[in-house]
Amino acid sequence: NLNLALTAHREALRIYTLDAFPSEHRQVQLDCAETQALRQDWEGTHNAYVAARKAEALLVALGAGAIGRDAVLKEGREAAIHDGFALARLGKIEEAAVAIERGRASGLAEAIQFTTADPQRISDAERRIRYTTTRLAFIAAQALLQAPPPTDLDEDSQRHIMLERTAAYREMRAAFDAVKEEIRTARDPANFLHDTLDSATILQATERCGPGHALVYLAATPWGGIAVAAFSTQPDKQLSAHFAALALPTLTENFVRALIETHLADSEYITGGFDCAQRGNVFALLQAWPGTTFREQANALHTACVISMHTGTIDAAAQRVLTLLELTPLFDQTLTTLSEESSSLLANTLNHAVLQCELQRCQSALHETMLQPLVAWLHEAGIGSLTLVPCGRLAAFPLAGTLLHDGRTLGETLPTSIAPSALSLLYNEQTSASRTGIYALGNPYPTQQNLRWGEAEAFMLADLGKRMEQFASVKVQWQASRDWLIEALRTGLVVNASCHGLFDTQNFLRSRLILAHEEELTLADMLSDQVDLRGLRLFILSACQTAILDLQGACDEVRSLAAGMLQAGAAAILASLWSVDDCATYLLMVRFALEWFPQMHTEPPATALARAQRWLRTVTNQELLLWQVNISSSASTKGPETVADEYLPTNADHLVAVRGRANRFDTFQAQEVVQSHAAELAPEDCPYADPYYWAGFQITGW
Repeated sequence: NLNLALTAHREALRIYTLDAFPSEHRQVQLDCAETQALRQDWEGTHNAYVAARKAEALLVALGAGAIGRDAVLKEGREAAIHDGFALARLGKIEEAAVAIERGRASGLAEAIQFTTADPQRISDAERRIRYTTTRLAFIAAQALLQAPPPTDLDEDSQRHIMLERTAAYREMRAAFDAVKEEIRTARDPANFLHDTLDSATILQATERCGPGHALVYLAATPWGGIAVAAFSTQPDKQLSAHFAALALPTLTENFVRALIETHLADSEYITGGFDCAQRGNVFALLQAWPGTTFREQANALHTACVISMHTGTIDAAAQRVLTLLELTPLFDQTLTTLSEESSSLLANTLNHAVLQCELQRCQSALHETMLQPLVAWLHEAGIGSLTLVPCGRLAAFPLAGTLLHDGRTLGETLPTSIAPSALSLLYNEQTSASRTGIYALGNPYPTQQNLRWGEAEAFMLADLGKRMEQFASVKVQWQASRDWLIEALRTGLVVNASCHGLFDTQNFLRSRLILAHEEELTLADMLSDQVDLRGLRLFILSACQTAILDLQGACDEVRSLAAGMLQAGAAAILASLWSVDDCATYLLMVRFALEWFPQMHTEPPATALARAQRWLRTVTNQELLLWQVNISSSASTKGPETVADEYLPTNADHLVAVRGRANRFDTFQAQEVVQSHAAELAPEDCPYADPYYWAGFQITGW
């Protein structure tokens, strides 16, 4: 009985008060909100979520650093998103947008607030010095807290160091908060570091992207989904900026959960889902089944699925892999006796097959449930471009690269970018010194997998920049260092990093780009003000897994390398959602540069990316051969570091699909062949038509 449950919740709140038990108070308020939602009392739902969010703010203040914040928010059951849904049901669309925005990337919002606060506005000189000093000390303590402890110490010593760092962080934060409170009390200045988020701020972010633009929050809840949109001014229709909402009744949390991960009956066995396909851990999941060989484990999974009448993409992919004659000698060997190369070949082939299956399954379902009604609604409203703010686990999917009924992608229909929040679109307005130049980095040494295509990509993008009369600089192999990249990010207009990238599922702060001399640029570096990207127009991250989110933590904090770059100040990032085929990436990045570099000052990169993706998925083998000959001839003047015949083959039989987990493979070294060589296909065939090759790249920001 819902009324009895509500009475019990209210009695519990008499004991678990906000001041004495903030954590328990929040959980009871969340229970109360969900009960009210089942009663369809949306006003009561909203009030309970407001109370839960108040307790959450207190808990976040008591936490330490990004990990502490995420630990608190992970238990918040997406209260801000659900509150936005309740407000929309009440017809309060502007308030719904503000509620959802408050729940998006709060760490990013705080960083933006700190970075854009100008100390020169503080008139009292001593107070200004105290603010600057404590702020720098707080940033240093935060950076130290987020850095890994020394690896040469035992576990107890490492724990002791982390406790000391946490104590120092809290001490510095308390000192910084005290100075901020002093400034606010003295009103010096009146609005310094005040939270000014309101509906006008969201509309301002939308207006920044141009007339006829829509910023759309997409949210799934237990009770249905919703699109809450901020529309910019439309001069041709004499419409001012405003808010609107679209109900998406079948976009539920259960619907999204089934796309992210599927299980066999009520067991713990994972049989598919976009999460495992994206992360590339399918081979490890298959080994949970009985058997000592690939064939035995694949057949054990298949038998269980048949008995349970269950369809799983891992089963379908494993059965498909078993038909590949090239791999037959490996199927009946004991897995523990396989060489590293053979094991990697099996794993990569299976991972690739599952990703192809999951892309087909998930993009089709999302198109029918969410994107088709959304596009029709936006067209009716006269919208010409789009930024999506997908909430929760919806951010895992390649929405802009999803094909619609007319054969075009969402990005081709409406130039589309992804953003963690509306505030992230305003950040670049606080720019630093003027920037210029195209900087490119490729194939850092040492490396376990040579990125010859990545090296060619770096040289080619720098060369194209020179053709546009831009200053250009390129570093490859041993010269592709961390210091050079940080300096390029500080001064360049466009920066390209074609290197290995890794998303760390155990510790999102350790997600990183891997550079020369085994140096790294981590997400922790981005979140600790060690890299200044303010004013950078575009950072091209053609490394793998650079847009993957931390789905195990607080999803709405949007922890990814791409989001970290936004926090550091970049206007836009071109990054990938899964491990990327090396040759296809080279072709896509060069085509993107050809499309965008000549008009980078007048066109958003999302528009050019959609054109480049369309080209890659429709280009034929015959066209590709001719295109490569042209590129090879233009690249042959680069000097001894670039060997055109090595990096830019003129024979299509080198254009094979290869995939690696957490890295990109050179086609000459690739062990996994997932489709026939292009030369063996008909000239009119399109070797890169599958979304696997191009849909993973998206623009974050605008």
